This record gives sequence, C-alpha cells and structure tokens, in this order.
Amino acid sequence: MDYIVDNYSDIARENKIKFIIEKENISSLLTDRNSLEKIVFNLISNAFKYTPDNGYIHVRVWQADDRFYLTIRNSGKGLTERQMSEIFNRFRIFDSSRLAGSRSTGIGLGLAKSLAELLGGNIEVNSRQGEYVEFKVTIPPMQRGTTEEPQEEAVEALPASLAGETPVQRDISILIVEDERNIRELLRDILSPWYRITEAGDGIEALEQIEQNMPDIIISDILMPHLDGTGLIDTLKSDPRTSHIPVINISARTSVDDHISAYQHGADLYITKPFHPRHVLVTVENLVNRHTMLKEYFNSSRSSIVVKDGLSIHQDDEWFRQEVILFIERNMEDESLNPNSIAEALGISKATLYRKLKDITGKTPSEYVRSIRLEYVARQLVTTRLSVSEIMYKSGFTNKSYFYREFAKQYGSPPKEYRKGKTTS
Repeated sequence: MDYIVDNYSDIARENKIKFIIEKENISSLLTDRNSLEKIVFNLISNAFKYTPDNGYIHVRVWQADDRFYLTIRNSGKGLTERQMSEIFNRFRIFDSSRLAGSRSTGIGLGLAKSLAELLGGNIEVNSRQGEYVEFKVTIPPMQRGTTEEPQEEAVEALPASLAGETPVQRDISILIVEDERNIRELLRDILSPWYRITEAGDGIEALEQIEQNMPDIIISDILMPHLDGTGLIDTLKSDPRTSHIPVINISARTSVDDHISAYQHGADLYITKPFHPRHVLVTVENLVNRHTMLKEYFNSSRSSIVVKDGLSIHQDDEWFRQEVILFIERNMEDESLNPNSIAEALGISKATLYRKLKDITGKTPSEYVRSIRLEYVARQLVTTRLSVSEIMYKSGFTNKSYFYREFAKQYGSPPKEYRKGKTTS
C-alpha cells in the first residue's frame, strides 16, 4: 500500500487534492500480489481522474475476520443509479477525465472487478450525486491449491494454437507502445506467458528501443505524447530496416475514418479499446502464423512457382514464356515467323525451344505461335473496326481458309460471328 500511495503523492500535490490514507490492523494476506496491486492501482487511478482540484481522495485499508477490506472515496460529480449499474462494464465509457492527458478507456474498472472475483472477492460501488463516489473491495484469503479452476477457465479462453496445460514462451518479441500504464500492464499480462515482451511509453522511447533490439511485432496506441502512433508507423515504414515489422494499432478511436487512416499509414491490424484479452491473443497469434508461413514460403522452392491458365510454372519458365510471346508480338505481321527465328532470337537451339515450350505450355513451337496469333486476332476483332481480312494479314496469316478453320477451332465460331457475339453481349 505504501508503494502504491507513493506513486500518486506528486499527482495529488500538483492537482491540490487532499489524499488521505488510513491503515488499520494490517498484517499479511495469502493472495495473488500482482492481481491485488492491479485492483488498487486501477481504483486509485480512477479516483484521481475524476476528482476536481481542491477535492479529496480518502483511502481506508483494514483487515477483519481474515479478510482484506479497502474503500476509496473521492469527491466529484457522483454517479446515477444507471451509471452505478454499468460502472464495471468494460465496454461502457463514461465522461472524459478531468486530468489533462488522461482518458477513460472503459478497461480499468472492469479489469479490477474481474481480478477481485478471480481472487474470490468482490467490488461494490455507491455514490451520492454532486458529492462523492466510493468503491469497497473485499478479498478473502486464498487457500493453497485453490487456483486451479480459474487457471483452467483461462486456458479454455485461449486460441486453440495457444491452449495447453502450461504456457510456453516462444522466441517471438513484441514491443508494446502505450502511454497509459494500466493498459500497458494489461497487454503485458495477456501476452507475456506466450511471447517475449518489451515496453515503451511513447513513440520516441519505442524508436530508441528498436535501435537496440528489433521486435517481431509492435502493438501501439495512437494517442501518445512526444511521438504518437501514426508518427511512429510513418517513421518505421520509411526506413527499409524496419518497414517489414507488422504493427497492430490499439486505440479508443472507433470511427471508420480512424481505421482507414491507420491502414493508410501502414498499420496491419486495428483493435479498438476497450478490448477483450482473447481478441488481442487471437489477433497476435494469427499475425505470427501469417508471417511465419510467409517466411517459410519465400525460403522454399514454392515461391518460385506461379500459376498460369491452371498450370503451375516456375518463375524462370514464366519469364521464358513471356520472352517468346514478346518476340511473336513484335513480329506479328511477319508471315515467315517460325521456330528457327524464335530460337535464334533467344539464343537457344531449336530442340531446346521445342522441349521448353512443350513442357511449359503443352504446345509445340508452331502450335504456340499460331495460338498467340489467334489471340491477337480475337483482341483486334473486339477492340477495332478493321475488317476480318485486314486483321488476318496484320496477324501474319495469308491463307484465308486455313485462318478461318484454325480460328473456329480455337474459339468455337468464325471471326465475324465471334465479333458479333462479343460486341452485342
């Protein structure tokens, strides 16, 4: 309690708040220290956010019947009956904080309530409008070995890829950039069993950390002092060394324009506050899996394969095919175009040309030249007003009957009917 109070004494002086602490019959309690500290931190932080200048915050701590009791009363506007019924709803946000730079995210009180219940206790609220708000916390001592059931429930809430008897921390580093301490700690507690976590309070501090140790993923708030989340992303994406790092924005801004702006600046994903822990876990896990698969793909021979017209083609073969097509198109009107001239232009033998084209396209060089000519004819029929005869000669055909027969074989109808069908449909 002394440690927590010390963290707020300067704020109390700056805002002229009378900060009173009473401790009675304090000894020891068997409980989860981390969870209890979060409960007290969140409630005192909440009190400071809504206490006006020259107001008061009265904290009383005592133990009785082996139980731990805590009340925190602060002066201020107070709450209505409806507000008191919704105060612990993590998805309900009330009035703005009266402290400059602070803002309610709807997470703190909901988290405190959940942690109190996890410890077997409870939090109650009462208020008198225009006078005060008071929270009362009751925490019973834990019995050794009674924490198994909550742990099992927590495991069931995890993504399938993370669910297991014991969390195993993976060799994946995540940098959390968040100026609000409670949210930063919440994110750390959600993710630290599974990933290596580092923290920064704003964009400037984040960039300093990245210079020393580059993270695999960055989770960043948008509204921060010194350098906000948008400025941080702009800096990262403009640097070739860091442009590849995926960034998840977490923000209380919920409009479509805010989402679009984040994506335009280079965010990979966007989570709105207040958030559910499972939402964060699943989002991060999916991002990790996606980037792992991409890394494996580009390090494998599969990345050299493209699919064209239903055929899987190696990139080198696709480059070769495009070179053949380019040469044919440049010499489309040359009726003497043949496999020999193509092989000579590409600097390979006729046998190599035959073998590679047959493997890639399933056609001989002569068949492939004809198919490219006919594709050219089909495009000209639809996109120009040239006569069929003019198009025939432009595509390198000189034998009219041969031309009509081969066109009908490839497209299912004579050139004139093909043109009519395409231009009237």
